[in-house]
Amino acid sequence: KRRLTGYWDLAFSKMNSPDNNLQAYSASAVLRVPYRAIFNWFLDVGFGLAYLSETEISHRNLGSHWLFEDRVGVGVLLGARHQYEIGYRFMHYSNAY
Repeated sequence: KRRLTGYWDLAFSKMNSPDNNLQAYSASAVLRVPYRAIFNWFLDVGFGLAYLSETEISHRNLGSHWLFEDRVGVGVLLGARHQYEIGYRFMHYSNAY
């Protein structure tokens, strides 16, 4: 039985590179599409807002601390009540420029 669900995600991320060390705070609305095939798989798609501690990444000026956050992820639910999940998410931050 497929049932589209959703959730709100509040997150803190820390990103390190040779040129930058920055933090991101984000709030996103996420839709989850479940699939039943051997395991209980799911697809997450979301959109939200993020605040980055820096306005420059690798010498590229973002113009603002505030950015859009897009995400897509896949995972599997585990446990008798599907109370555990393992997944992988791709995150993209954009200043819409």
